Amino acid sequence: MTEQVTQTFTLDPQDNERLRSLCGAGDEHLSLIEKYFNLAIAGRGFTFTLQPQGENPSAHVQHIVQSAVDLISVFALLLILQISLYSEPTVAAEPQNPPLRFLFTRFFYFWQQPHISFRWLILLLFVFIPSGMVVSSFIPRLNALGLSSQHIGLLLSVFEPLCAIAFAPLSGLLLKKYSRVSVTQWVLFSQIFAFCLFILFEYVGTDFPYLIAVPILLLSMTYALLVPCLLAIILDYSSKAYATLDSSLQFSVALLGAYLAGFISLRLISTWGYVTVYWIVSIIAFAIWYFFKNYNQKS
Repeated sequence: MTEQVTQTFTLDPQDNERLRSLCGAGDEHLSLIEKYFNLAIAGRGFTFTLQPQGENPSAHVQHIVQSAVDLISVFALLLILQISLYSEPTVAAEPQNPPLRFLFTRFFYFWQQPHISFRWLILLLFVFIPSGMVVSSFIPRLNALGLSSQHIGLLLSVFEPLCAIAFAPLSGLLLKKYSRVSVTQWVLFSQIFAFCLFILFEYVGTDFPYLIAVPILLLSMTYALLVPCLLAIILDYSSKAYATLDSSLQFSVALLGAYLAGFISLRLISTWGYVTVYWIVSIIAFAIWYFFKNYNQKS
């Protein structure tokens, strides 16, 4: 049985106008608070006593988190089983334990190959910048909207990973049916739509703070689709002899852009605000999508 904790607080400063605003006509506001948070509120002058009713809200949140963790564990076990049953095709083995100097040499040599253009390097550097800039704004924006730490934890640590896990396998199905560049192009376009939803929220949705969960979850889905598509294209650019090394070097460029975007985004937010950052992100995302669109038409 959950222990019920009683809390008492006093309205300060003790102003009658503020008291009437808090309680409402006929204590209407207090009744709404009691109903929404499942509380019993007793008021005497400027002092109020709060008593939770029924199940403790924190226990309810704990139950949701535990259920989500159990579900993620099931997904993890299924993934481990899938990996254990997978067998790699026989290919020429890469050099074992190459010296560190070889890694740097290979990194610079890779970009000098005739079939690797400088545009591919720029694209890799920028491809994760839009999502990196927006993701770094999640926690400060959710805090500014007044969401509790429990709700922020549920959204970012439970629902967002579950959406990513659920939608990631869809990329494999799409890549089997359509070209890699074409699928990536449409995933990037869906990211633009998600960024536009962030902009729309800033203009018309701040009175309903929980609506921000919609673009957050949509961006999580598109990111889960984008990563496998990008890795598939990266493997196409990698040589057969150094497939693992080449793909790792290329992906490190994309991650570098994402990390830099996080730091840049927080500074831009503190200077210009969230709306400006979301507009910048949308413009960058549109430029990346436009590159893929032209690339797909030429291929």
